[in-house]
Amino acid sequence: MLNKTERKQLIEVWDVVWNRYQRVGWLGLSEAEQNFYDAWHFVSEVNHGGFEYYYFNSGGYHALYAAEALRSIRAPKHAAILQEANVKFPDGLPPEDIDERQDRMNAFGDDIYTLWAKQDEKVYSITEKFEELVWDYYRNNVENINSS
Repeated sequence: MLNKTERKQLIEVWDVVWNRYQRVGWLGLSEAEQNFYDAWHFVSEVNHGGFEYYYFNSGGYHALYAAEALRSIRAPKHAAILQEANVKFPDGLPPEDIDERQDRMNAFGDDIYTLWAKQDEKVYSITEKFEELVWDYYRNNVENINSS
């Protein structure tokens, strides 16, 4: 379990990566920053409003990359759950374009929302501590995560 200082530092790292993303875009981030960003954003969005919220909003832009990012930070259960949800889109690919993704979501029947609710519950039931995984990833990649 992270102590208060570590948790505060982890949130500060997220703020730095988020602000850097806003300035330079996803492609301007290092691979370590991309993994940190995509993994953190996925879990934050799902915890905030579930898979429907994640896909409907900007987080879904990175749904294709987030599964690999989750594997990179050693969160394979999260990655598998996301991959199960991603494959429900045509060709197993959630569109990066938010309008196209939302149009596809609106075309889904009610069954997809039932599936996503089940995926939400799977994420919530994971016993491994996500913050600790992200903290370990950060500590092992600190030299590749821009702190300015």
